[in-house]
Order: sequence, then structure tokens, then C-alpha cells
Amino acid sequence: MILPPHSSHLTQPLDVGVFGPLKRYMAADIDPIIRTGVSRIQKMEWLIAFVNAHTKAMCPRNIQSGFRGTGIYPYNPSKVYNRVADTSSNSNQKTLSTTPPISPTLFSDNILNSSPIYFNAIHEANIELNAQLESYNEISPRWKKYINCPTRTVEQQHAANSVYRQEIKEQGEVLSGRKHKLSGKR
Repeated sequence: MILPPHSSHLTQPLDVGVFGPLKRYMAADIDPIIRTGVSRIQKMEWLIAFVNAHTKAMCPRNIQSGFRGTGIYPYNPSKVYNRVADTSSNSNQKTLSTTPPISPTLFSDNILNSSPIYFNAIHEANIELNAQLESYNEISPRWKKYINCPTRTVEQQHAANSVYRQEIKEQGEVLSGRKHKLSGKR
């Protein structure tokens, strides 16, 4: 059997069935630490992640699925051909399915007085407000642009704050995990 170069992700059983999942499990365990901006992963953190990933990835089911996925056993060379054909045709036909948003009552006092503010409702109200302003001819186009600016700015700041809150939470989890490991006996 010939395994062509640069095709190990399709034709080699360990790459398909074992090392791929091992990489994904390792990335899932290490990713929260990396996203916190920690400059160096400790050996113990890497080792714990590797042991967990190794336990999940090195199982008979994954090994057998590697041979099945590459078409080596049972012998089925069309599996590789089909995967190559699927990846080239699917890249041109990507479509996103979206569900229409559920619209709460716009401009109600409940939205403004809620704590914390339900931001999706504020976003929908801003869209409606901007649409109303566009249809109103008494306001100059220059003023309409100015009115749109604060709503865009608030939405951008809300998105940035959400990202920062998540990063701070993840950093706290990593640091508390490290403190807990250091406090134990060696």
C-alpha cells in the first residue's frame, strides 16, 4: 500500500484515529491557560493535560476507527477519495443557517430598568430606532449619522466588556488552580 506524501491526515490510521483526537483533547485542556495570557505553561499543567488526553485518545475504539477511516481495514480505498472530493466541493458551498431573532416589546420601560440590562433587547431597540430615524425626513442626514454613532459605540463597548469579563474569569480560574497545586505536598 502506498501512502502519498502530504496525505497522512487522510491515509495514516494513527493520524486519523488517535493523534487527531489526542491533539484536540490536549488543545481543549491547554487552551484556557493560553487564552489567559500566561507566558509559560508549567510542566505539571502540560503533563496533567497530556495524561488526560492520552487516556481519552488511546482506546481500542479510536485505533480501530483509524483503520476504518483510512479504508485500510476493511479495505475500501474509496473512503480517501470521497474525503478528498468532499473537502474540495464543500468549501464552495458553505451556508449559514440563521434563526430569526425573537423580538421583545421595543421601547418598554422593563428593558431600561432591568438589572443587568438585557442587551439583546437594547440592540433590537437600537435597530428599530435607527430605522425610524432614517424614515423621518425632518432630520438632516448629518444629524442622523451623529445619532447612529452613540448606539454603535455602546454596542462596541458592551462587546469589549463581555470579552474582558470572560478573560478575567479564565485568568482567575488558572491562577487559583496554580495556587491550589502549589499549596499541596510535593
